[in-house]
Amino acid sequence: MGPQGVALRPKGVAALECSVTRGMIALLMFAMVAACSSTDGDRQPPPVAAAAADLTGPPAADVDQVAAAGEAPTGRRAPPPACVRPEGVLAADASLEGRAGDYRLRMIEEVDGNPARTAEGSLVLLNQVESLRQFEGTAGGPIPGVTSPLFGTTDVNVEAVGAVRVGNLSSRNPASPGVLVIESETGTSPSILLRLGSDANRRDLVRFDGGYAVLRVVEITAESFSGTWSSGARGPDSEGFFCATQSR
Repeated sequence: MGPQGVALRPKGVAALECSVTRGMIALLMFAMVAACSSTDGDRQPPPVAAAAADLTGPPAADVDQVAAAGEAPTGRRAPPPACVRPEGVLAADASLEGRAGDYRLRMIEEVDGNPARTAEGSLVLLNQVESLRQFEGTAGGPIPGVTSPLFGTTDVNVEAVGAVRVGNLSSRNPASPGVLVIESETGTSPSILLRLGSDANRRDLVRFDGGYAVLRVVEITAESFSGTWSSGARGPDSEGFFCATQSR
């Protein structure tokens, strides 16, 4: 026993315990160094870094290839083509015959020759029934050179550009449709009109006055047609141009 009752161990025992303790510390340090000595090539990126890499999207070269192909990059829709007032006259052999389908219609109002308000919506064109392709004159016979190859509907808010709504624009009745395509070869140049409104397009009634809204085709391409429009009660109260592009 040492002073104040403290037990004393032999010097040999104390030296042995100190040696064992130092050996254990050295072993632990060696294990830690070995665990940290792996090369960077063998290490996997942490989960957060890997997730961030996935969110960076395709490389710039891939985006350029998509743009070069005429398509929008993944996740983005290609902007609609610009709608401008067409110039010139309708081609002599122009026709909307066989052009039934779904279109995107934009009507742009012009005030003092400048674009103002715009209305946009769907336009659906259907093949006209055979019995209604010809128009009857006052004498009861068909009018030569005037035909109706298509009829359809539209949900464009025509009042938003100052046009007159003449009946139902969504009518699918071929005898009084919301949209009626009228083609004429009676003048010096062909004429293609889209007359809007079921009341204006009634085949059992000849209207001599009242409101009207008419699109006049000026240009036809493989996937679209465009032109000018006018509308009013007795005379033209509003006017502008339009574009109808086939939906994909």
